[in-house]
Amino acid sequence: MAFVVSLSIVLLGLVFGRLTGLWLVARAPQARVETLRRWFQIAALLVINPIAFTGALWALPALDFRLIFLPLVGLATFAGAFLLGSFAARRLGL
Repeated sequence: MAFVVSLSIVLLGLVFGRLTGLWLVARAPQARVETLRRWFQIAALLVINPIAFTGALWALPALDFRLIFLPLVGLATFAGAFLLGSFAARRLGL
């Protein structure tokens, strides 16, 4: 039963996000939609995902405390990729 509840929460979230996106695209200027989309992606990657990951690890019965640092490793990976991409874009004149 818990699996069905979890799956329904995910599916309802996807449907809600899609309907909100369709509604927003129909009523807002395209530049505003792109700005909001970019901010939502950043918030999901840097805020929501690490919190969800840490919460999932917290629920494990035999938690090794070092696993808590994995979201920080992910954040460092994003930061490193950003810096490397910025350097490459500047170097290539993009």
